[in-house]
Amino acid sequence: VHPAYKWLWKSYCQPRRNFFFWPLLKDRVSTRAPLRRKNMELECYSCVHCLLDTDETLLHLFFHCPFALACWNTLGMANLVQLDVFQTLTAFRDHLQKPFLMEIIISMCWAIWSSRNDSIFRNIQHFLALCKFTFRKELALVKLRA
Repeated sequence: VHPAYKWLWKSYCQPRRNFFFWPLLKDRVSTRAPLRRKNMELECYSCVHCLLDTDETLLHLFFHCPFALACWNTLGMANLVQLDVFQTLTAFRDHLQKPFLMEIIISMCWAIWSSRNDSIFRNIQHFLALCKFTFRKELALVKLRA
């Protein structure tokens, strides 16, 4: 078992954020690629954040999409993204070396996920500033819990 699971359950994020991140580690988040595998009919299976016409997989949405890379770049961690979730988390951990590592990662993933859902379900255009605002709001909640 990868140590990321231990890091996850020791984090001070809201329990619902931890429960969101747990399926993310197991590649069970309902992005468009798993929905296609389950034969769910959608108009389009490409990522809503980018114009590359790339399938929306977990790795693409949270780490390889240009929008996600811009979000991670605000934290100075875009160049650490690897080909695997666990390798990326390990690279982030080695770079940050902070006790609140998972809180940062979970909050940014939640901000990206919220931006994606706002684009799909509320027809709100995604902006980097809105993602940063959501990230800061989540970290403020973590600060209150800690």
